[in-house]
Amino acid sequence: MLRDKAAHRTVQGLRGEHLLLRDSHLTADMMWNALRAASALIRADEVIDGVGWQAFLQAAVTALPSAEAGSLYVLEGASFVVRAQVGYSEALLGVSHSVEAMSRWYGPGQNWGLGQARVLRGAASIRAAAHLPQEWIDGADHGKAVQHLTDLAHLQASLCVPVLVSGAVVAVINLDNLRSDQAFESYELDIAEEFGRQVAAILTMRDRRAREADRTQELEVLAHANAALSLVQDSHELERMLVEETKALFRTEHAAFARYDERENVLHLVACSGLYETFPHRVIPEGQGISWQAIDAGQVLRVERLDQDPRIHTPGAVPDGTLLSAPLFSAPNAPIGVLLVVRSAPHSFSPLDERLLGALASAGVTAFERLRVTAEEQRRSDELRVLADLASHVGLADDVSAVARECLTVSRTFLDADLALFTCVERAVEVTVGTSPGHHPQVAETCHHESTLTFLRQAAGAPLRATPLLAQRADMPAELARAGVQGLVEVPVLERGRPVGRISLIWFRPLRELPRPAEALLTRSAELIGQVLDREAHLADLEATREGALLALGLSLELRDFETAGHTERVVSLAVRIGETLGLGAAQLEDLRLGAYLHDIGKLAVPDTVLLKPGKLNAEEWQLMQQHSVVGDELVSRIPTVPPGARAVVRHHHERWDGTGYPDRLAGPAIPLGARIFSVADVYDALTSARPYKSAWTVTAAVTELRQQAGRQFDPEVIGAALRVLSPGMNEDDETRPAGA
Repeated sequence: MLRDKAAHRTVQGLRGEHLLLRDSHLTADMMWNALRAASALIRADEVIDGVGWQAFLQAAVTALPSAEAGSLYVLEGASFVVRAQVGYSEALLGVSHSVEAMSRWYGPGQNWGLGQARVLRGAASIRAAAHLPQEWIDGADHGKAVQHLTDLAHLQASLCVPVLVSGAVVAVINLDNLRSDQAFESYELDIAEEFGRQVAAILTMRDRRAREADRTQELEVLAHANAALSLVQDSHELERMLVEETKALFRTEHAAFARYDERENVLHLVACSGLYETFPHRVIPEGQGISWQAIDAGQVLRVERLDQDPRIHTPGAVPDGTLLSAPLFSAPNAPIGVLLVVRSAPHSFSPLDERLLGALASAGVTAFERLRVTAEEQRRSDELRVLADLASHVGLADDVSAVARECLTVSRTFLDADLALFTCVERAVEVTVGTSPGHHPQVAETCHHESTLTFLRQAAGAPLRATPLLAQRADMPAELARAGVQGLVEVPVLERGRPVGRISLIWFRPLRELPRPAEALLTRSAELIGQVLDREAHLADLEATREGALLALGLSLELRDFETAGHTERVVSLAVRIGETLGLGAAQLEDLRLGAYLHDIGKLAVPDTVLLKPGKLNAEEWQLMQQHSVVGDELVSRIPTVPPGARAVVRHHHERWDGTGYPDRLAGPAIPLGARIFSVADVYDALTSARPYKSAWTVTAAVTELRQQAGRQFDPEVIGAALRVLSPGMNEDDETRPAGA
């Protein structure tokens, strides 16, 4: 073929010496046309194909007067591939040569990496540097090999130009002469190097367009994935959608999502498709397999041979193929999971595929984050609702144990805690909600006492948070660590600004971190419990103030009526003890106590001449004295806080069981029980106290008198209770027997 081309050029009159003229207008025109052709190739939007490269090489051969044949090699992957030839067999097209072989053909020295043209002269030198393509040797294609060697035998000079892009050889132009080993003058080398620069420009533009196309595809994948995933409202559905998008993008059935389980620190294979549907191990322990390596590396990893790579978690359980593994992170060191895709052999993945899977994983992260933010907003809304519900449910309650139990139940349920505790040491109140592990049945007692006392010695009002290993904290009681506590939130409960107890939430399972609302919810619970404690303390203060006021009023009445000192306190105490013996409730006892304090308040309306008269009252004076119970009832009726039970004591404490008392001559059970009890206590204290007109009776005499008045002046049942209080051990058969019976 080379001889045919030489003969053709001779017929056209293109003699060698004419072709070597540097200033030839023919050469200038050829050069101009060649550059215009190269420029057109650079501007072309289409991918440069074999026809384009063929036209370019033809222009180069035409532009150099010494060139009679040529070939163009382009680096594709790890080999140089023939993409155009002039004067040789079409069999050369598509043949590949290794980088090392092409470098040897160029020759020793550093000029290969500088892109400088070199010329081999003489058939012997050319044959020494020449090599056969490896695929012809491996394929034993002797016909092509013989033809190639025959062509090389006719070469007298060979010009080689390495084409550089970013300092690397990416193409090679070979231009050959068949007639003279002195072919290719220096100016022709300059022209050849200019063609080399044009090839570099073409390849640079091609690579840029390829990168732009790749980036466009990445953006399209992101846009499509974001659009598809933006409508998903459930994380499990999102995992399934990610796998479906992966399958569609890479045209494969083999894909899965490895979900990260924070509690167990493992990966769970979910949304499995293709070979993953029969995968024998759905749980991947920490550190095992390519998925964990992708998480550790923080980037997409590729496995070229599934059946041979030791990084595969279960070698042999999957067929031969190529795998990509892309990790998803919500934040540094906070994995969401890993997206996995496999292509069965002989298909593989390209670097673009790695970037595309990374782009899809990025879209997945955005979708997961959207769900996380939505869930966080919902959780925050739920938290506020729980706080509002707590306040509405327990805000008006007055029992600290009931309020604590309600708060603990709501907090434990909302935060998924194992145990919730409240301890108020000063009031001896302990409330427990939930259970502790069976091998630590005393953990509640440990937390109630040991931890509470320890934390109360800390700074007042300081919340405490600890997770996951309490044993590593020097300030934590060792009992808690031994009890298996893995997470703890404790908040002090204050009464009037002073810590009096602790409210605690406890987890016995490992936690990476405590729930975010834990401290806020527990702090609010502590505030609500503290409000009840404050209210109870305030009411206790009011009660003490009222008790003191009533006692002061009773004492003032004693002084005016010349009662013996301590009469009011004694009758109140005795009346309450009798009421307790009879089984009265708290409200009835409170009515009795209040009525006992106020029983003689009506005497404020009795003139001193009557109240302090040393002798016997006449009928008119006695009638006036009897009115003090009615007047007392009218006075206390004007006090809103005095209940009806207390008013009944004031009005009816002088009624008699037989109906002969005053002011309303009530009899038997018609007399209010509080009045019946108080009348016994009042008479007993009067009998056993010295007055200006009598001496004090002995206890025995007074008890005898009470027994004798049972069924007459007093309720026999009340007398029985009074005698049990006054004379413990008395024969119950004799307690209520009337005198003379």
